Amino acid sequence: MWPDIIRKSKEGGLDTIETYVFWNAHEPLRRQYDFSGNLDLIRFLKTIQDQGLRAILRIGPYVCAEWTYGGIPMWVHNLPGVQIRTKNDVFMNEMQNFTSLIVDMVKKEKLFASQGGPIILAQLETCNGWYCDNFTPQNPNTPKMWTENWTGWFKSWGGPNPHRTAEDVAFAVARFFQNGGTLQNYYMVYAQTNLMVNKDNKAEDEPSSLKWVWRPENIDSTVVQGKGDFSVNSIVDQKAMANDQSDYLWLMTSVNLGKDDLFLKEKVTLRVPDNGHILHVYVNGEYLGSQWAGYPSNNDKFDQRFVFETNVKLNEGKNLITLLSATVGFKNYGGKYDLIEAGVLAPVELVAHKGENTTVKDLSNQKWSYKIGLEGVENKIYDTECPSNVKWSSDNLPTNRNMTWYKTTFKAPLGDKPVVVDLLGLGKGHAWVNNHSLGRYWPSYIANETLCQTEACDYRGTYSDSKCRSGCGQPTQRRYHVPRSFLKDGENTLVLFEEFGGDPSRVKFETVEVGSACVNAHAGKTVELSCYDRPISRIAFASFGNPQGECGSFAKGECESSADVAKIIEKECVGKESCKFEVSERKFGKAYCNVKKLAVEAVSAALVLLSSCLAIKVEYDAHAIIIDGQRKIMNAGSIHYPRSTVQMWPDLIQKAKDGGIDAIETYIFWDRHEPRRREYDFSGNLDFIKFFQLVQEAGLYGILRIGPYVCAEWSYGGFPMWLHNTPGVQLRTDNEIYKKEMQEFTSKIVNMAKGANLFASQGGPIIFAQIENEYGNVMKGYGEAGKRYVQWCAQMAVAQNIGVPWIMCQQADAPQPMINTCNGFYCDNFTPNNPNSPKMWTENWTGWFKLWGGKDPHRPAEDVAFAVARFFQSGGVLNNYYMYHGGTNFGRTAGGPYITTSYDYDAPLDEYGNMNQPKYGHLKQLHAALKVGEKLLTSGTVTTKNFGQDFDMTMYADNATGEKFCFLSNVNGQTDTTFDLQQDGQFFVPAWSVTILQNCNKEIFNSAKINSQISIMVKKVYNKDDNDGDDAAEAEEQPPKLNWMWAPEAMRDTLKGQGKFKASVLLDQKEATFDVSDYLWYMTSGKQMVKGDDYSFVFEKPVSLNLGTNIISLLSATVGLTNYGEWYDLKPTGLVGGSVQLVNGNNTIDLTRSNWSYKVGLNNELNKRLYDPQSSQAKLFAADKLPIGRPLTWYKTTFQAPLGSEPVVVDLQGMGKGHAWVNGNSIGRYWPSQIADANGCDTCDYRGGYSDSRCRSNCGNPSQRWYHVPRSFLNNGTNTLILFEEIGGNMTDISFQIVTVGTICASAYEGSTLELACQGGRTITEIQSATFGDPQAKCGPFKSGSSSVQNKNSLAPVEKACAGKTSCSIDVSAATFGSSSSGSGSTKKLVVQAVCS
Repeated sequence: MWPDIIRKSKEGGLDTIETYVFWNAHEPLRRQYDFSGNLDLIRFLKTIQDQGLRAILRIGPYVCAEWTYGGIPMWVHNLPGVQIRTKNDVFMNEMQNFTSLIVDMVKKEKLFASQGGPIILAQLETCNGWYCDNFTPQNPNTPKMWTENWTGWFKSWGGPNPHRTAEDVAFAVARFFQNGGTLQNYYMVYAQTNLMVNKDNKAEDEPSSLKWVWRPENIDSTVVQGKGDFSVNSIVDQKAMANDQSDYLWLMTSVNLGKDDLFLKEKVTLRVPDNGHILHVYVNGEYLGSQWAGYPSNNDKFDQRFVFETNVKLNEGKNLITLLSATVGFKNYGGKYDLIEAGVLAPVELVAHKGENTTVKDLSNQKWSYKIGLEGVENKIYDTECPSNVKWSSDNLPTNRNMTWYKTTFKAPLGDKPVVVDLLGLGKGHAWVNNHSLGRYWPSYIANETLCQTEACDYRGTYSDSKCRSGCGQPTQRRYHVPRSFLKDGENTLVLFEEFGGDPSRVKFETVEVGSACVNAHAGKTVELSCYDRPISRIAFASFGNPQGECGSFAKGECESSADVAKIIEKECVGKESCKFEVSERKFGKAYCNVKKLAVEAVSAALVLLSSCLAIKVEYDAHAIIIDGQRKIMNAGSIHYPRSTVQMWPDLIQKAKDGGIDAIETYIFWDRHEPRRREYDFSGNLDFIKFFQLVQEAGLYGILRIGPYVCAEWSYGGFPMWLHNTPGVQLRTDNEIYKKEMQEFTSKIVNMAKGANLFASQGGPIIFAQIENEYGNVMKGYGEAGKRYVQWCAQMAVAQNIGVPWIMCQQADAPQPMINTCNGFYCDNFTPNNPNSPKMWTENWTGWFKLWGGKDPHRPAEDVAFAVARFFQSGGVLNNYYMYHGGTNFGRTAGGPYITTSYDYDAPLDEYGNMNQPKYGHLKQLHAALKVGEKLLTSGTVTTKNFGQDFDMTMYADNATGEKFCFLSNVNGQTDTTFDLQQDGQFFVPAWSVTILQNCNKEIFNSAKINSQISIMVKKVYNKDDNDGDDAAEAEEQPPKLNWMWAPEAMRDTLKGQGKFKASVLLDQKEATFDVSDYLWYMTSGKQMVKGDDYSFVFEKPVSLNLGTNIISLLSATVGLTNYGEWYDLKPTGLVGGSVQLVNGNNTIDLTRSNWSYKVGLNNELNKRLYDPQSSQAKLFAADKLPIGRPLTWYKTTFQAPLGSEPVVVDLQGMGKGHAWVNGNSIGRYWPSQIADANGCDTCDYRGGYSDSRCRSNCGNPSQRWYHVPRSFLNNGTNTLILFEEIGGNMTDISFQIVTVGTICASAYEGSTLELACQGGRTITEIQSATFGDPQAKCGPFKSGSSSVQNKNSLAPVEKACAGKTSCSIDVSAATFGSSSSGSGSTKKLVVQAVCS
């Protein structure tokens, strides 16, 4: 890199290059020197000379330089009798020895100017600082020299990004030379600004995600055994003890306690002081926590000292205390800085608390064992030549596990641009690439949000390092430089030591390139615009007059040239790598401003092609969403990332795009991401960052609904239970405790999104964000406090400064600048509260959720399309389908209560990700039709004409061009009609439908006329291999017999009334369980379930009591917590609020306030983890005496995954109620014994207003019989299914099946194209029927019209076009199928039914 850096310095106008000499790097051990590689000082100086520049050599050898220990080797610190940087013979002798060594090396190579070399100065009396114009040398004959002009400032972990403006640096330099300066040196040039962007690795064949292996750091010897390498009876300074061989130092001691010792009987606190670094604490092998010095929250001096305190539980006998101290660079500046202790400090104490009295046991002077470094570093497992006996594992890759090593391989990014590795998602540690250390990483350290000014950076006035900061609320450092010289042409290796715990799945390699280039120059100047080695592809912004803002956020000012400045610059610059032009009125037109400036932002071609991080401007008006100046209408779709798997995301997103969706919307689920306060989880299918990155990679936009209340039929509306249980909290109202937690989580999500550049203002996909959710529906119950809360929500959201608009749904009084939006089955009559806001529909309910005991909901495709067409006819701008893919409520996430595990929602993509036809295809055609009229819908003049009470036409027109776009609407639920548009023709519009006309004279869509196929999905056993031949056909239909084992739920303790805690009241189940389990035992010194929508009941049953003590044990099981309504969070759960009584005639014993014992969860669930096939308690399962119909029983079996790639389900018919796991992954609750009412499944008519009680199906059957098993949960070999059966069932008929297309049927009107397609790689094997004419047909039994051209004429062309293919398309015309004698005025239609296999 040296030649390029030095050349660029020369081209920037520099005469001289300055460098320190780093003693501790060159002499790490006394008299052992290193001048190899990038420590080759001589080669560096010769490279300077080769470029024709001079050099300044700053030997020091103390350098400061934000270099560890100021460059002094640690062996110097540890020399007996040494005192550093003072008149001390020991230090001066060593300093002179090193200085002489450097001077002699330089002399030998003739590098001093006196020898003809480049070095013109060695360091002498000079000035350092931001300004040196007032500096005067002591000697009047000495030149005024400025050796350190601080061009910016260094960055600390936890701190923001410092920035010193170019204007201020230039001002300081000009002032310096104005005042007689002779030499100034920039420590640590041009009119152009470059916005740098990070682009994903585009190496050939590089996978989208890295494949990782892992191994634990072996800490047993220190944490469990307390073994060190040497012992001392004191706490020793880490510098002296570790000699800077490693960041890590283990300190271990033990405490022996007798059975009567005070420290066994009382509350005990461990107290450990530390100075400036990181401390991890273990007691008796148990990890107790970590702490480090935090970055100051204001501009106070950085205080490195802290005291770690935690309560500890000590045992009788020996107790081992293990401390791991990790340094993060030694102090490098200040008076006697070298004497400041590092690491653990004395006194280390145990403090016993008895009332207000304390007893202290000082451990500082007892025997401490020490061990330097990590075993993994000692064994060099980061070395690619590491011995083969170091074992790495690819199984069960852990996330958020501390003291863990990770390894992966990758290919170097193509090209010659600088490479970085993005370590977002990791905690803290060290990274190596091909054995080269990249240094420490710490992306989990987030810069304090309060340290950045909210106002724009102003260069004017004296600079300090607290001015012009940025990056607050984001990782201090997320990306880490990987020099190209570290990389090889083929396979490269990245090794990470993760100290805190993180998720490596998001790690990726990127290149750093110029994304856009800007100029901001005054009139009279000549400027050059350059994207270096990439051609300029477009001009994103150009203005001549008084433009405002800065690069990336320019805006036009009040004074503006009338000329098309962008077009002028495009003509001269686009397609070139650079261009020059004069800034003048002669070139850019007259601008009536006193001071005239030109602002330009240009984009490189590579940026456009690779969709990298250029800011996208999102604006709106009443008629359009405006993205980078382009006026748009949008159709969006809800896909909730936790309701599918990471492996499903790309396919779901791509199908949404193929279906004409422009944006993907999702909630953020607080309870999943912060299950315990300040303990976060963004791993696996909770990685919303990766989800939105995939959205962007697919070329779609994103809508981020933070909430953080979500409703969503999600347990407890997405609130974590610890929030409910926080003292003094009131949810969703003007309550300071709640608002503090809501703001904390909202800021967390926003900052993560900012850190990943996900907002459009950063070049990301997210164009809208939502705060709160449907609060207007329930706000009345919260009174004035609710109104104040809504105002606060808006203010808090705006303060997040995300650069894109915020929305509030179902909030008629949403404060500005919030956009209020509509949710419901129909939103055509909705009007925003601001006439300048776009009309947005955030939840277009494509179906409805299903309840245990309920029927299957269904909303016809015709009605959904009708609602969408009406919405855009009446000025709609954005429609979002809720849901576009509903998915699965894995685990215990289903809410309600009584929401099923399936969240299919009758969405365009079904629960498994298959296309729900005809809804998917019909809406796809609607979207295409709407896009035809997008320009007119967003910019045209609108007029509406009534043709009767229920019939109207809306026209959007461009009066200048004569272009037109029309909607014909029939909102009558019974009567068809024909619109007579005179010269534009007559158009038949069925009841309850909308016709869309291109140019107002050509029908391109009608919501009631379905031209897309209908797919009948089937579930079938599929264990046939393609090579098995025909003999396997019968076996394909027969499920393999499963061999079962079982184990009873352990209940000995609960049936004896033995709980974990007691209370003399009936507790609310939410508060008692913290929602860690569905189950809570109530016990004191008998089975019933809910029907319908009444979720309360009274259990009554005769009991026989014994003389003496009788134990009553009640097991309460939740089935999803309430998620909606006023104060829904306070709705009682479990037995609370009721009473427990023994009744004998007129005699009643009320047990409600008895002494109740409680136990949370099931023994085999929380303690023994029987659902995990790897559990050490798996031996509890037995194969003999397999019980059937036995409640509270665990079952286990193994199976082979069904062949192919189609979705897999497990058929649990015969089981009662419980929970299911496949290979340890929860597939959710099951309850196939809940049967839907046999009545109420009538014929479905799409016409008329829809409600969720219409068009129901599946009467008299289990509400849910089949349960989704994502393919990513399955192994290639043996898989394990484990069931917890709560009420008793029969597992003998359980089988695994695939979900696939069985029969497909499509219809299309004459003049259009009929399309047929199978899914999952299957082909069309049979054309069952084909008719052309006026058939009255549905998939299944066919009924043909009297004038249909029957099979002979119709089958042949269909079979020719489709048989044996996965998909086909057919032109529907008389030329293809012959004529038919259809009745006058009737529309001819082709209907085809086929089989996929």
